Amino acid sequence: QVHMSHPNFVKLVKLLLLLLLGFTSAQWKAKTRGPGSAKIKVNLQDSYSSEEAEQEPEREGWRQTVVRDDSERETREATVTSDDKNEVSGGGTHFAVRIVAPKEGELIRHTPFQVILETSGGFTVPEDGEIMLTMSYPGRGDDVRVLQSTVFNSWNLHQGEFTISATLVSTKDEPVSPTVSTRVSQIRGPHFVLTSPEDDQLHISQQTLPVLFHLGGVLPQGSGGCVEISCTHPRDDPFLFRQCTFDEGNPFSIQDGQHRLDVKISPGNCTITAGVSDANGSPLTPVTSRVFRVVDEQYECPGGSGVTCHHGECVEDGEREAHCECDPGYHGKRCLPRWAGEEVGGGRGGVEEAYLHMIKSALLDTIYAKDRPGETKVVARSMVGRKGLDDLENFVKEVLDRDVPGDLMETGVWQGGSCILMAAILRARGVRDRKVWVVDSFEGCPKPDPELYPADNNDQHHTYDNLRVSLHKVTSNLADFGLASSQVEYVKGWFHDTMYTDRIQNIENIALLRLDGDLYQSTIEVLRAVYFKVAIGGVIIIDDWRLDKMQARSAVIDFHRECMIEDRIHVGEDGLAWWRKETTSNCG
Repeated sequence: QVHMSHPNFVKLVKLLLLLLLGFTSAQWKAKTRGPGSAKIKVNLQDSYSSEEAEQEPEREGWRQTVVRDDSERETREATVTSDDKNEVSGGGTHFAVRIVAPKEGELIRHTPFQVILETSGGFTVPEDGEIMLTMSYPGRGDDVRVLQSTVFNSWNLHQGEFTISATLVSTKDEPVSPTVSTRVSQIRGPHFVLTSPEDDQLHISQQTLPVLFHLGGVLPQGSGGCVEISCTHPRDDPFLFRQCTFDEGNPFSIQDGQHRLDVKISPGNCTITAGVSDANGSPLTPVTSRVFRVVDEQYECPGGSGVTCHHGECVEDGEREAHCECDPGYHGKRCLPRWAGEEVGGGRGGVEEAYLHMIKSALLDTIYAKDRPGETKVVARSMVGRKGLDDLENFVKEVLDRDVPGDLMETGVWQGGSCILMAAILRARGVRDRKVWVVDSFEGCPKPDPELYPADNNDQHHTYDNLRVSLHKVTSNLADFGLASSQVEYVKGWFHDTMYTDRIQNIENIALLRLDGDLYQSTIEVLRAVYFKVAIGGVIIIDDWRLDKMQARSAVIDFHRECMIEDRIHVGEDGLAWWRKETTSNCG
């Protein structure tokens, strides 16, 4: 029997109290997690949660710190402590990134130069997340990039030493690997960037092909920019061409600070290689290589079928079936299969595909842009790009095929290109019971409000005149495509004024929500106002995920934490992000 005042009894009581307090604290942490510390579902194999990091703060190779920035967003940093900065400690069960090139101590003599990275532990870019790449220049600060590829071409010019660092981050913006770094040196060597032609570009043989490139830096004597083009065609002799800026009778001209060379090319599948070379033909910079196609003027398939080929040969398989067949040797093949006899408006076959392809081509002005080099951005109706429009088409078709209830909405529409495509898909499918909501200020971007939204501090989007597109211009654009109808609803005004009006709040469901507001404010206001209306199975697309200041990205990540959303964010090769609403959250 032990008396209550006995020293051993007192020690036993203290021990029991400590155990009880520890258990209660762990339960409280698990049950009451605020927006700033909500456990985010990273959806990555072998990753560590915040609790596991707290339980193992001294795990080899890791140092966990929590930093609060101006927007009170919690971030975690993992830093390598190994003697070898470019090796990850802690075994093979963790995500890791390695800098393959440049090597430690390497001297870089040209720009651009390649940073080549390698991930391990099952981490895949961009499906599982991205790579945060930092170049630290003494006296100049840090250049931070978010990569969706393991290869990065840097155009930074520097004289002296600098450090390259890399960390893996999930699509929720959480670091999931140690940081590795390497120290290199750079001298101001030759600088070369090829800007035209682009990969997979289509060119008409009757027109000269403009080749454009930037040439600068320090060029060794007797060196210069060189262009080599080769084209093959199954029925013609190969086309070969080479020209350097140091050749006699230099045919290059200067256009907007770039070297320009106009080349008349025969039809075929073509490859261009370009870079800085010396007089012996030895490359002094990395060689840029691209493929493109040169064709004769478009022509109609035989038999009067009405099928027109742009990228391939015509094939006629009977009295009514005719289609385009790609040349298998064309790397960037994209044919337009059109079947005679089908009608646009409800068909799911080749005519629908051809109609939507022509809509996208017209939006991007790729049909006639070849006749106006350098003016595509002036007349195009969309800045999304071909990949972005293709993805949007696929998402709209997906919600239609899966019968996800609701309308289609874009907030921040510029000239209305994405809305035009969505309306065209509804027209092609014969869908009459859904609307397309065109929501914009039609006055450009709002001035930043740094007191409420610090992430937008010093943002300059409100000064960009090209973003101020009037409501009249957007409605005219839809009319030009034959898509003006009562199915298209226009909402004019700043989002904080319009998103909570009865007109928006009376929408029953949203099947697809596309946000293109550039700013943190414009993104978070829309999500808070209408996310609860997105139906289960609906798709949310973020256009501005990779803008330099990453305001939209920050808003999305903060909203996911605020609402404890567990749906995974996906990032595409074109830099657009999206997620499918598969579960309900605190915000619907």
